[in-house]
Amino acid sequence: GVHISGFGTFTFTRQKLEMGNKFILIQRPVFIMAEKLLQTHGLSQNKVYSP
Repeated sequence: GVHISGFGTFTFTRQKLEMGNKFILIQRPVFIMAEKLLQTHGLSQNKVYSP
């Protein structure tokens, strides 16, 4: 991912889906805001775990 100090991180989440007898890996782009920025503006976000 790409970290921008004081702003947040652009990264991807991965999810493995079972499709019959095989697995498909899905990647989605996510933005994780910096905690300090969230607190300053009274915001919250869901926890996202990046690889």
